[in-house]
Amino acid sequence: MENLKVKIARILCLPMLILICLVPAKTFAQADDKKDDELDQVLKNVAEAHKGYKDIRAKVRYTRTIEALDKKKVSNGSIEYIKPNWLHLKLDPPRDEEVVMDDQFVWVVSHNQKQVEKYKKADGSAQNSEAAFIEFAYKGSTEELKKRYNITLAEKDTKGKRPRYKLSLEPKAEKGNRFSHIELWLNSEHWLPDAMVLREAEGEILHEYEFVEIEWNKGMDAKDLKFIVPRGYDVIEP
Repeated sequence: MENLKVKIARILCLPMLILICLVPAKTFAQADDKKDDELDQVLKNVAEAHKGYKDIRAKVRYTRTIEALDKKKVSNGSIEYIKPNWLHLKLDPPRDEEVVMDDQFVWVVSHNQKQVEKYKKADGSAQNSEAAFIEFAYKGSTEELKKRYNITLAEKDTKGKRPRYKLSLEPKAEKGNRFSHIELWLNSEHWLPDAMVLREAEGEILHEYEFVEIEWNKGMDAKDLKFIVPRGYDVIEP
């Protein structure tokens, strides 16, 4: 015979289960609405903050991970960005690479191979580069971001002095995207990314960027970022 206490517990659990099944539908909907409102406010803050930026620079820590092989490579470096279209990303060994962008071209410099790849900026290969997405994020064009990606507010970190927000981005177009998933950590101190993760669509390769010592409006001049092909390097135009 069923123990009396067990029987009472079973009877009491039934209404609780019914409540659990019935209540969350409204509760979850309200939570989703609140999250959407918070995301809209974050994007508005990003767009407003970027109106005041003329140039941005930071130190970079880059990690490339091949998950299937459990293999990681870490490079330090720097990044400089000048509105509207100038960007210089420099990564020290082992990656030992530089990317320079202006309003027309993208140069990808491999110091290991002594080779420069030159792309027209409108080319799909150039637009799918890691540096192109960094430039995209630095421009702060949230309307353009919403056109190209489905954006959700994945996380809010309140442990530091100022809240940080993790945005999750999924490309709307099914084809032509090198990255299948992108994460952006935005710091509410300046509404710039202080971390970024890009997952390649094919294979299990992650590109992780951490940005520290972020500075802005330091009077940088675009002519200082003008690219000159190093002597002895081959130039190819894929």
